[in-house]
Amino acid sequence: MAGLRLDKDNTQGFTLLPEGEYEVYPVAFAKETAQSSGNKMAQFNYTVRDDVDQEGKGEMIRFDNFVETDGALWRINQASEAAGLDMDKEYPEGVWQWAEDFVNKAVRVVVGHRTYNGRTFPEVREFKPSLYGGTYTPPAKEAGGSAATATPTEPIDISDDDLPF
Repeated sequence: MAGLRLDKDNTQGFTLLPEGEYEVYPVAFAKETAQSSGNKMAQFNYTVRDDVDQEGKGEMIRFDNFVETDGALWRINQASEAAGLDMDKEYPEGVWQWAEDFVNKAVRVVVGHRTYNGRTFPEVREFKPSLYGGTYTPPAKEAGGSAATATPTEPIDISDDDLPF
């Protein structure tokens, strides 16, 4: 982008992704610790695929958490099966190690809405196998790149103001 031009007609920010099913790639994850339990957590961002004819192309779905607990293992299993991961594989280092296998794999997600503090956000509620398959290849990171193109080994800076809950 060369220079900056203000536009009074472009002040709405993002539009809420409608509820429904979307073909996505999990494009980035952060290694976090759940505040309430202290358990390991992988926090994913997804990009709605722009190579598939669907609403919301290029939109982001942010802050999808996979917490390492027995009660939440079903969700990791559902996402893994949808991504075509080896369902017999073990991850001795836990959810962060699993996240490295899950990132960039094509999946279809069912999105609902969640309201928190008066704001409504898209929320991933279910994982299904992609109808189109594929693997996302992140572009080469340039100086000043964003977290959306970060590789799994790079931390993603997220402040409390960015979280919908």
